[in-house]
Amino acid sequence: MPPLNGTKTHPLKPASIAVLRRLALGPIRAEQINPGVRDRLSREGLAVERPRGALSLPGARAMQWEITDAGRAALAQIDRS
Repeated sequence: MPPLNGTKTHPLKPASIAVLRRLALGPIRAEQINPGVRDRLSREGLAVERPRGALSLPGARAMQWEITDAGRAALAQIDRS
């Protein structure tokens, strides 16, 4: 999906990098992440949203975010630079 601001994707901001670092430690509940950061990480395939499983209440939308292999690779790239 192309970025909304044209064809250029800007580097990740410190808030997005901080969330990626936290996701590398384990899943985070969706409501704990800024919606703009969630959108950016999702668009670039760095993190995905999954159901929380047994912690979900019947009929409730309980989701968590997990880092992807692309997200781990992006963190490694950031750490090298």
